[in-house]
Amino acid sequence: MFANGCAEANSLKEMKGLHAFLNQHKGIDGLILTGLQYTCYTKKEVPQFTDNFKIYLGVLKKSYPDMIIGMDLYASHIINQHTNAKFKNWLDISIIDKDIDFYAISLEYFNSCTADLINTGTTPMSGTSAYNTLDKLKDALKSSGIPKEKIYFKFITNPQSPYNNLTICQVNNEMMCAQPVNAKDWCSDTILSFNEKGKYAKDNGAGFIARYIDFEDKNNTCECEKTYYAFNALLDGFNCVTSSSCDLFDNIVVIP
Repeated sequence: MFANGCAEANSLKEMKGLHAFLNQHKGIDGLILTGLQYTCYTKKEVPQFTDNFKIYLGVLKKSYPDMIIGMDLYASHIINQHTNAKFKNWLDISIIDKDIDFYAISLEYFNSCTADLINTGTTPMSGTSAYNTLDKLKDALKSSGIPKEKIYFKFITNPQSPYNNLTICQVNNEMMCAQPVNAKDWCSDTILSFNEKGKYAKDNGAGFIARYIDFEDKNNTCECEKTYYAFNALLDGFNCVTSSSCDLFDNIVVIP
């Protein structure tokens, strides 16, 4: 797509497929661009990535001038670009920002679930140098040039398991509360940490996105104040409200 000298031609070609898709799915007002990863652009391709991506965005905006364009970026990649000189030039926000309406900063895959993160979840606020943290992300975002008013943090609301063979249907808040003994080594946020993350979104961005909310505790198995309590705890934090405690939700370490 972004090969040197071919960016415009390839972008025009992609618009044909996009046009066909939008004709079949009427009423779409926005697009979120995903899958942009520096791991695909090593060595000499890195410096040209932003310029070629700018060409693509120009073609997209010219083809669909009223379309809202969002960009999904992994938070871990933003930190790595900030700290790793090899990728400093991978993505220059100042060049593309006028064509991007908002940025979804994805906190999925921020860290793997390990014993140190059982009581904080895989998106800790702070911690050792071995982990990505929200404090590190805050510093990286400041240096990235992404405008605060365009930032939306994408938080996961489900726990994470150290075992890769389990699915989202097997690892969620409802299952954690229904079978706490089986979930004792899962990495899960508490109500307080969700409040903190909601406030973090308020202080450092324009809002948040709750990922996997459809797998939340809709039946209130956790016996909290209301259903979908992880999402509501994020929302409370964003609104500077302290959520009511929920003992079963927070009691993630169980001694048989």
